[in-house]
Amino acid sequence: MLLNRLSPLHLLDEVERSFAPLTQSFAGTRPVLSPQAFPALNAWDDAEHFYLEADVPGLTLNNLAIFVTDGRVLTIKGERTECECENGKWLRRERGYGSFERQIDLPGPVNEEQVEASLKNGVLTITLPKAEEIRPRRIQVKAA
Repeated sequence: MLLNRLSPLHLLDEVERSFAPLTQSFAGTRPVLSPQAFPALNAWDDAEHFYLEADVPGLTLNNLAIFVTDGRVLTIKGERTECECENGKWLRRERGYGSFERQIDLPGPVNEEQVEASLKNGVLTITLPKAEEIRPRRIQVKAA
């Protein structure tokens, strides 16, 4: 029983409860996008490409700019406009707005001219072909 009382998770719950009145009082404030956390990303690779998906709900192609610098740094820039509350007052505002810029260091160089991006249902998908020098090469084995 003593272990439960001294559990770190229990202490975290107490801290969260103590801050609850403070965070609830800011429920109607205007959140701004965090440049380190927006947009949320998934990234993976295969033998020939790096892939990246970013959640950008409510944005259009006109709100986004994508750059590759030095063949190794991907930058996603954009802006989400503030939502207006006409004929009423805000009860809760959790969706951020404003300009954002997210840079991702790629694990290897890419062929910048062949990078492709598409936007569908609020998901930005970027396909980055790996540079030839980092693609795996199949070695022909000769019989002796």
